[in-house]
Amino acid sequence: MEIQDIQKQLDRCDSLKPLDLIIDKLAWKYLCRAVIRGKNILFVGPSRSGKTKAAQSVAEAYSEIKTEIVSDITLSELKSNPSIKILKIEEISDEP
Repeated sequence: MEIQDIQKQLDRCDSLKPLDLIIDKLAWKYLCRAVIRGKNILFVGPSRSGKTKAAQSVAEAYSEIKTEIVSDITLSELKSNPSIKILKIEEISDEP
């Protein structure tokens, strides 16, 4: 896909977000961009935080692009895949 095509898709991204989906505007745009570019997306968060709703919404918005929603992948399964890099961020405390 050409850069101009990606930009046109991103320009219409805001209008494709469902009204009942509560997500930051920039996060939605990044999600749309990842789908347009054919990238894999990993949603992480607590139960009932909207991960499935966001995945279904972006898949529906870009129905012309082949998408697949896979759930229930465990962290151990991800770690066993050498092509997936996992970045762990920990809070740094000022206390010793």
